[in-house]
Amino acid sequence: MPREIRLNAFDMNCVGHIQQGLWTHPRDQSSRYTELQYWMDYAKKLERGLFDGIFFADVVGVYDVYGGNADAALRGAVQVPVNDPTLVIPAMAAVTQHLGFGVTANLIYEQPFLFARRMSTLDHLTGGRIGWNIVTGYLDSAARATTNQYAKIADRLDRIDQRSVAVVETTASLPAATQASAPAQTAALAAVTSESQKLSDRILPDWVVHDVQNGHALVESRYGGLFAVSAGSVLPGIGRVDMIKRQDGHWVVLTARGTITSAR
Repeated sequence: MPREIRLNAFDMNCVGHIQQGLWTHPRDQSSRYTELQYWMDYAKKLERGLFDGIFFADVVGVYDVYGGNADAALRGAVQVPVNDPTLVIPAMAAVTQHLGFGVTANLIYEQPFLFARRMSTLDHLTGGRIGWNIVTGYLDSAARATTNQYAKIADRLDRIDQRSVAVVETTASLPAATQASAPAQTAALAAVTSESQKLSDRILPDWVVHDVQNGHALVESRYGGLFAVSAGSVLPGIGRVDMIKRQDGHWVVLTARGTITSAR
């Protein structure tokens, strides 16, 4: 029996996916990505060419690591601006019969019920021709844009931690006579240290560690969202991850607000 080859288009709802700069070519039409007719014509052309499907990549946030800002990404239109790929799929499905659709959605920033309803709707409108590419995010710009409240809390916790460390370092560097003559500072330092120990002993019941590989832990919040973290990462509403270690035969993640344990 002859083997079949599956053909899938690979694109993104923007002017520049992975073929950066091609949008400047006179024959390129990707600058029409904001027009619904563009995507409908695209779908019909793929089906005429006997393609099995089209896979939509997506990204939440903007690339802003190079140069410390987003200038390079904006100048080159590197996956920015980018529109929601799910909204063009029903129109593409309406003008085709067999073309399948795969769509990328970041599960960190999607509310479970609302996302399930959206995918169920797409399943109906496409006649079952929809698939989900499950991904998590890695862009700090996305975290700042979508979890701004959590980011602000985490920033404040980080500043508290930094100030606590500064107090410890400054006090330790003082001459012995100066330290002895400042009982109030010593008491304050003891209180900070005691509070830090209490936080590290506190178990966070709404979080769980699923797996640990090569210094990276996969943790989940009961309110929705999987996060791959390592020492120094920041979790929404929790703050900085201080350490990942084995404790009593189980993996634990020590954070600024307490300890995340493995499911037992």
